[in-house]
Amino acid sequence: GDSGGPLVADGVQIGVVSWGTPCAKGKPDVFTRVYSYIDWIHETISENHDEDDPIDDIEDDDDDENDED
Repeated sequence: GDSGGPLVADGVQIGVVSWGTPCAKGKPDVFTRVYSYIDWIHETISENHDEDDPIDDIEDDDDDENDED
């Protein structure tokens, strides 16, 4: 299915499909909020990249809408 697929808003990935009922009209899908894991993502990428990679080009878009829990 779609598990692991992106949830994108305004060209920015904000979620990852966790699970949902196939073709379930009227029933919500369940997503994981990417921002909740941003520190882990940055740490993991930093530990596993070559010094020549453009890791510093990754944006940390820390606006109010992403701070919702």
